[in-house]
Amino acid sequence: MRTIHAFFQNKLFPEISHNNNAFGTVYLYTDQKLPIKKVRDRVCVALETDPEWNKRGIDILVKDVQRRYIELFIPFCTTDSQTGHDLQMDMHERMVAVVHEQYPNCMVKTRIEIL
Repeated sequence: MRTIHAFFQNKLFPEISHNNNAFGTVYLYTDQKLPIKKVRDRVCVALETDPEWNKRGIDILVKDVQRRYIELFIPFCTTDSQTGHDLQMDMHERMVAVVHEQYPNCMVKTRIEIL
């Protein structure tokens, strides 16, 4: 076991990328009332002002719609995986802040209906 751990710790692996681009993604779970177009505009502004983004690949997609929430998928490209990871964490924090500050009623919550 120790030898396997040492092997992976000391061995360098190439980054998995396509055309010198690394891909990052952010997932958000929000209420169905969220104005997706307005959030899409905020994503574009946030990425365009970030120096870590390589100016390729930007969008916000609805990945899944459930009764209680929608799942948003925000893919983007960076030049390497470390930059992609840093930008992914930064974008996730920014998007949660946008939803929380501007659309607080669109945070996912559990509703109880009394009949």
